[in-house]
Amino acid sequence: MIDITFSSRKQLPVVAGFSTRQDFWEKWDLPQRTLDEKNAARETFVEQLTGKKDVAYLKQVYGTDLHKVEETGLFPKPWDALWTDQKELPLSVSVSDCVPLLCYLNHEEKPAIGVIHLSRHCAHAGLVKKTFDTRAAAWYDIGRMYVWMWPSICQDNYEFGEEAMELFGDDYCSMAMWKTYLDLRWYIIDQIRELGVGSSHIRYHAACTFDDDSMFSYRRDWKTWKSMFWVIMLK
Repeated sequence: MIDITFSSRKQLPVVAGFSTRQDFWEKWDLPQRTLDEKNAARETFVEQLTGKKDVAYLKQVYGTDLHKVEETGLFPKPWDALWTDQKELPLSVSVSDCVPLLCYLNHEEKPAIGVIHLSRHCAHAGLVKKTFDTRAAAWYDIGRMYVWMWPSICQDNYEFGEEAMELFGDDYCSMAMWKTYLDLRWYIIDQIRELGVGSSHIRYHAACTFDDDSMFSYRRDWKTWKSMFWVIMLK
């Protein structure tokens, strides 16, 4: 379980956590990618964290679609964000370099949670704006939104082609040894702020999946299929 308090140190009515290489995946010696085995690993972790075996999760296709869920299971359509206002319904997202966002709407009558999988494709194509659009997600009051951005690949290790400058702009790109590096995390944070989420409601984790051996990295581990599972549930 992870610390989900903010500056007030008030514990929010949410259960959240993530699996790493050391505390979970070493128990699963899987020589090749099989979807059933990966989903079994996810369900085991969710049950350990929340006491609930069933979980709602994404196919994750690098798209821009958001979906409201009221039941558990795999949602195979081209969605990269899920949200629900149902209590005790865990939502999950898996990443090995992309940016995972967990969201909580602190509303007395209609609290809600969400998970978002953000690759550079999703971020540039507008998934953040679409997710935090109050009409799309029925978030009611964006000012009451809390967002956790958890470990992903950092700019120092996120080499991108020359088109990064054109797509994301100079503010989020740097050059070193004739190579371009993208700061996807701050690109996303600035988008969230522009949409009305206050800086004090954004928790940013600076750990880099590429540098931290306790985490999986698609780039460092040569296209590993293993990933960290991020889970959030409304109590």
